[in-house]
Amino acid sequence: MNFRQMSRNAKGIFAFGKIAALSSVFVIVAMAGGALAADKTESKSGAPKGTLACKEVGAYKDDDVVIKFKDEQITFGQFKKYWTIMTSNTVEKYTSLDDATKAFGARQFGLTRLLAKKARAVGLEKTDLYKAKYYEKLSRFMPAIYQEKVVQKNINPSRETILSHVPPALPEVQVRVLVKDDLAAAEAVYKRLLAGEDLEKLVQAESTGFSKERGGLSPWLNINKTHQYPSTLVQKFLDAKEGQIFAPFYQDVGYLLVRVEKKHSKKEVEDLWLEGNRDSIIAQLVKESMDKKVEELSKANADIKINGTLIDSLTKKSLEEIPNETLVDVRGMKFSLARLMDPQMKLSKHGDKEIYNHVYKFMWSAYLTEEALKLGLEVSGDDKKRLDMDSDFILAELYKAKVAEDAEKETVSEADIRKYYDENKAEFIEPPKWCISLVEVDSKEKAAKVKDRIKDGAKFEVVAKEYSQHESASKGGSIGCYEEADIPKPIFSAIKGLKEKGVTAEPVNLTLRSGEARWIFAKVDSVSKDAVAGYDRVKKPIVEGRIKTRRISNSLKSALEKLPAEFGYENCLAK
Repeated sequence: MNFRQMSRNAKGIFAFGKIAALSSVFVIVAMAGGALAADKTESKSGAPKGTLACKEVGAYKDDDVVIKFKDEQITFGQFKKYWTIMTSNTVEKYTSLDDATKAFGARQFGLTRLLAKKARAVGLEKTDLYKAKYYEKLSRFMPAIYQEKVVQKNINPSRETILSHVPPALPEVQVRVLVKDDLAAAEAVYKRLLAGEDLEKLVQAESTGFSKERGGLSPWLNINKTHQYPSTLVQKFLDAKEGQIFAPFYQDVGYLLVRVEKKHSKKEVEDLWLEGNRDSIIAQLVKESMDKKVEELSKANADIKINGTLIDSLTKKSLEEIPNETLVDVRGMKFSLARLMDPQMKLSKHGDKEIYNHVYKFMWSAYLTEEALKLGLEVSGDDKKRLDMDSDFILAELYKAKVAEDAEKETVSEADIRKYYDENKAEFIEPPKWCISLVEVDSKEKAAKVKDRIKDGAKFEVVAKEYSQHESASKGGSIGCYEEADIPKPIFSAIKGLKEKGVTAEPVNLTLRSGEARWIFAKVDSVSKDAVAGYDRVKKPIVEGRIKTRRISNSLKSALEKLPAEFGYENCLAK
């Protein structure tokens, strides 16, 4: 960071650094949920300890009830199944975990379930936001169900159909080759071979060819894939019978002694290819059929509306430039970019192909989901359990967000703000600020002249006006006051030992991002001491970053503590 940037950027900016207030309700929600996840299963509001007969974790049988609500009981076996789905692990992996990790997983599962029950009780399952979030999760399952139940049943391609997706098969041959440098040596080995010696051993002992280490065995050859052999020679190999031995003949690398090892007819080549590629070709045909169906539905399904112009802009604009408008509308459920992007994608600074593909995939899935729902298809088995858990998680987050939003709406009085400020002044101490003037030049020669002028006793302000190439020259070099963290390290290292009015004895050499060199003399005009920021200056950050944050956290904690008694929640595994 050079001083030109510092001088421009620092004007009018005030930051608390480490005490910067939290500005996102959802960060607060996550903090409150995480803290309460460590609570014991007993309610702090005086609820009874419960009726479950809890044991050591290793003593439970699969049919023992370990988690209980007023309307639901979950056995140890059921919980382990939920855990495997939730974590994409195996029951054996769960068994190998330590007790603390097991308790953490059970606690998170139980609290999510508990919050989801409360969310349903207050009607959040009926909100448009929940319906849209749940639909996005549902759309991840339905295309596969549609594929299995509808598309794959109609795809049973014939041998000819599958083979039509690849170039025609050609007969192929594999030979074993021994190479010698002269004809006499090759003929001597040929006689030994005819006498019954093993060709592979002869190759390893006598051959001078590159294929010696693999016993002289060639790759599979056909008329188009000849390796290093002329096509006419490969054709001779193809015309020969398996086991036929060719008398020594000359080729580029020397004299060759060749035996035909194996041959495949055209049909055998096709059979071998089908054995290894049939499934992938069928998968390709299924994909083509699914894409064709989506294309048909995109023209016929009026329940899905697409903002094509906005979607196309995803690869052309930064995320900040893209309005938070509806990209896809499914039966009135509106999906903006903010709703469709997962947390990892939000870290991206620009719209790119990955984000575009993510939105396109949702559109593709939505068409197939709607078609599957019209046919009465449903999610079942482990996928249904996974979807139910997704639903619980969505509802849990919505309930925590609702509590936080309700708390945030509460008015904060002037008296509340003043009281907090008076009781917590230590939080608002500003670090020292260094008020600096500088002379900046672009050559060693100019720096030498500046040094001489300062050494001769000229006032720094005068020298700055005469020589400095910095925009602050007209102000005698003054660029304002900064905290240590905002001053380039080489400059601060040079001035930190100076007293007020002190000037660096030697110029500090800096290289700008453009690659240009600069020589800088700096003067310490003054240094402030640690001080508490004035009330008017911190009033707004207190409201946003302290009082409301605390109220939201307390509201969440209070709401969550009442739920075990309300829903009869007990969790033996969370202890």
